[in-house]
Amino acid sequence: MPSCNETLTWVREPILDPFTREGAGIVGFLKNKLSLASDDGTIRDVVLVFKEMSRQQTYNVGDDSKLMKVVDDRVAAMKDKDWKRLVEQRVKEIRATRSAE
Repeated sequence: MPSCNETLTWVREPILDPFTREGAGIVGFLKNKLSLASDDGTIRDVVLVFKEMSRQQTYNVGDDSKLMKVVDDRVAAMKDKDWKRLVEQRVKEIRATRSAE
């Protein structure tokens, strides 16, 4: 099984930038994908896209309370404690980006 960093690098390379650039135009799709996700990998990947949207300021994820509720609910449901801890850190970064703006 690849390490957390190896997996995040793989996700970042092929799909992260196109999704991130779309900003608000893709949020509905990603929110739906996240709300239906039952596997840790999908939750992790979607939260990573949201984190990058916040960092690149293509969408203010932290100010979208309905989206953040979905994020919090799905992260709470994660099964793998190591992935969950990593994703919880990404959620904190999303919230910190919000408060820094």
